[in-house]
Amino acid sequence: MQTKNKEELKKELARRKAQNKRIIIRAFVVIIALAVLGITYATCVNLISGGFFENVINDPANYHFFEPDYEYNIFEDPEYADILESDSGKIHYSSDDRYFVSVDEEDFDRYGDAAGLMFDLVTAIRNGNSAGYNACFSEQALKNFGRDKFTMQQIYDVRIIFVEATNVKDDDGVAYQLSRMSLEYKIRRNNGTFTKDIGSDMSARQTFWISESNGSDKVLIDDVDTEYIIPDILPTEPNVLRIVVASIIVIAISVAVISVTFATVRKTATDEKKAEIKARRDKKREAKAEKKAANQAEKAEKRAEEQNEFDEKIDSK
Repeated sequence: MQTKNKEELKKELARRKAQNKRIIIRAFVVIIALAVLGITYATCVNLISGGFFENVINDPANYHFFEPDYEYNIFEDPEYADILESDSGKIHYSSDDRYFVSVDEEDFDRYGDAAGLMFDLVTAIRNGNSAGYNACFSEQALKNFGRDKFTMQQIYDVRIIFVEATNVKDDDGVAYQLSRMSLEYKIRRNNGTFTKDIGSDMSARQTFWISESNGSDKVLIDDVDTEYIIPDILPTEPNVLRIVVASIIVIAISVAVISVTFATVRKTATDEKKAEIKARRDKKREAKAEKKAANQAEKAEKRAEEQNEFDEKIDSK
């Protein structure tokens, strides 16, 4: 009986061990599936936030420009008036590209001739004063950088930066000072009459070379270089190909993960059910065998008793 109990205990332990193994497999597969789906989702979110599925329209030909109105007074625009009242509407100046101060019109001359010229240039752009704008350029530079008629420009976030000043000599050996100034600004509701290089609310940075070596008695702009365009707010369009490919990949990964997970869970559940059915069958067989053995033992015992009774009768005779 003790041997029987040991065998039953071994079988029960083996069954529980197999059952625990199947539970661990299910949990492991579910965890891996959730991790893969989570990584896929996080990757898609990062790609979306990073603009992977969008094409940035950085082509001036595709910028949207507002309808020009040469009679419109931008200073009567309530939204632009609010900008002018804020820090964004001020002209900011820096001599080191680190510390900026806001400069009022009456203080333009305090920062030197080159900076004063840049202040006048910005004012002319804002006022739609093409004559005043062109007056800031030397005769030679005017051929390349002069502007025809343009409307008042709602410029803001203006930053004028003093870069450097060097002493140079012209072809005749006459010494003069060449200043390099940087100008950054944005245009609200850009209508393209002043520049088509940037769209509305985008920021352009240009470098101006300013000197007195221009045949006049005052400092003027000799050259201009647009260093780069800062895409603060660029229009975008969806990249259909990337969206379709990414969707197919995500769907394929999701279907594969869900299918493998379902198949694994189903198989382990089936194995467990089969194991339970086998255990019940084994118990039935064991019970049947025990009953058969008990019957046989009972019959053997009965035959033995009958034999003893027969033997006693023979002896008594």
